[in-house]
Amino acid sequence: MTEITVDQDQAVIAGGWLGEPRPGAAHLVLLHGFSCDETEMLDDALKLAPHLDGLSCRLSSVRGWSPAKGRSSGYEWVGPGPGIGYPAPDLASSVARLIEVVEALHDGPVVLMGFSQGAAMSSEVLRHRPDLVAGLVALSGYTLIPPRPADEELRRDLAAGVGVPTFLAYDEQDHVICGKALTWTAEYYRNHTALTERTYEGLGHRISSRQMADIAAFLAPLLAGD
Repeated sequence: MTEITVDQDQAVIAGGWLGEPRPGAAHLVLLHGFSCDETEMLDDALKLAPHLDGLSCRLSSVRGWSPAKGRSSGYEWVGPGPGIGYPAPDLASSVARLIEVVEALHDGPVVLMGFSQGAAMSSEVLRHRPDLVAGLVALSGYTLIPPRPADEELRRDLAAGVGVPTFLAYDEQDHVICGKALTWTAEYYRNHTALTERTYEGLGHRISSRQMADIAAFLAPLLAGD
């Protein structure tokens, strides 16, 4: 069952559970892509349930801040910018607001799962506030090229054997995210996180049932350990 709530930051959130609700369960925060909404991302996350038998996880799927420009439906996290990999003018305020929402949702680190623009926003939370992130799932997304405040901290943690567990999934022939963006994104995660990387030929730019078993296998130890 899903209910829509509005928290103190006026963020619209679709909530649900994987498995049976229980106190102290891990929290998976979902961030959708451009021109999508919070219900679509929640529906995709619920498809993980058959692969996570016996585990429990709270789900919070956050809606982007503004209606998607140039589209008849869906939402966006940031407005138009100079191009993939470079900050849009409203990025800083959008990231700050998302960090506030993540802090309000859970007392402690969460696992972030984002698709496309939502994966970029997940990366921004990690690269600004790694203390909030227990793990990250980035699906058909990208990172920004300019240095971010916590990049060196993330690199040191990885070298010390305590890098943030990260699952990166994409099609090398993604028709939305250009090849160069996919390359620098993969390089960033390899050098800054404890990375599990998967490519899916023919996936295109979407979330597919083909990925669910792999995502669940990555998530299982994070959800069991909370």
